[in-house]
Amino acid sequence: MRKEFVWNAIFPGRKFSYGVMKNLIYELNKLAEKYLVLEDKESEMFSEGYKLLRQLKQRALIGQFEKKMRAYKLLFQSRS
Repeated sequence: MRKEFVWNAIFPGRKFSYGVMKNLIYELNKLAEKYLVLEDKESEMFSEGYKLLRQLKQRALIGQFEKKMRAYKLLFQSRS
């Protein structure tokens, strides 16, 4: 995609500025990187939750297992 095309979509009627566009692209890349890290962190959180539930069940800690299971179920429902 050409930078001028994107520029005109964002700033219609404004003269193209390479410096501003370069800064926008840089900031957009930084935001994309942060998003990827947050996505991985969220995925890790669910993985840790699954491992905790598995251990609670294996150790027959049924009360704690059920409490955590309800909490995770609500969390999953709120994210869908």
